Amino acid sequence: MDGSGEAAHPDVYDAGEGNTWNGYRYWMAHTPFPNDSPTYEFPNIIASNAKTTGWEVPAGLTNPINSRVSWYMADPDLVMNGTRLWCSYLATGPIIDRTEAQYSDDGITWSESIILVDNGAYASLESPAIVKYFDKWLLFTANGAVTPHTLERREASSIDGVWSAPITCTVPLPASATDLGLQMWHQDVINDNGTLFALLNLGGWNIYFASSVDGGYTWFVADDVLLDPTHVDDSWVREVVFRGSIVRTATGFDCWYTGSNDTSGTRIWRIGFTTIAYTEAT
Repeated sequence: MDGSGEAAHPDVYDAGEGNTWNGYRYWMAHTPFPNDSPTYEFPNIIASNAKTTGWEVPAGLTNPINSRVSWYMADPDLVMNGTRLWCSYLATGPIIDRTEAQYSDDGITWSESIILVDNGAYASLESPAIVKYFDKWLLFTANGAVTPHTLERREASSIDGVWSAPITCTVPLPASATDLGLQMWHQDVINDNGTLFALLNLGGWNIYFASSVDGGYTWFVADDVLLDPTHVDDSWVREVVFRGSIVRTATGFDCWYTGSNDTSGTRIWRIGFTTIAYTEAT
């Protein structure tokens, strides 16, 4: 890691109650982000057997798992395919945006990067989220090349493609978001028995909760903001709540999120944890 102790853009894989993958139940991808600088924004991997403590770099792993001069690799997303863990991310270089991915069989040694989608233009493949949906894979990204930004959906029969052309999802935003002129920016998407759930960071310092029952073509977004600096208990979160990650539990969701405290005049980025109660509608 970069040594700053600052981290943003978390995404967590949970092996499940009573289970581990290569010695740990929880695996997290994140990016350092000291002084809001993309210079350090490359995918890092840590792991733990607890939700809020014990996070460490597994022995033998060197972070970041990828970096390039004059590039940054933001918004990492973890997904398990069989027994192989995949980490996808937005790879931005000179005049180009790509969704790239790497995989690992042990969390220590990671493959070379694979180009999943090559868009060839800046700011149009924000925050890739890959999810298995029955017999296919889905890839969701925010299209930052249009105003307002939109959520796009691609699909493939294999996680490494070939990915379909993008389809713009229908995402009616609640009044609390549209009144502020918010738009798609970062998202995390998971599948729970055919229902997709998402955390949507809509371009402000906030996170909304969303769900889809048709494979991500259309989304329902909850009316009220889920997380913002006034809706979390952490005293260090005073200005920003940013990209989050959810894991399904028996009572709702575990949620890791990005936050920062700007009291010193310079944002200091941290990763926080909360739980989300959720009951299926009857």
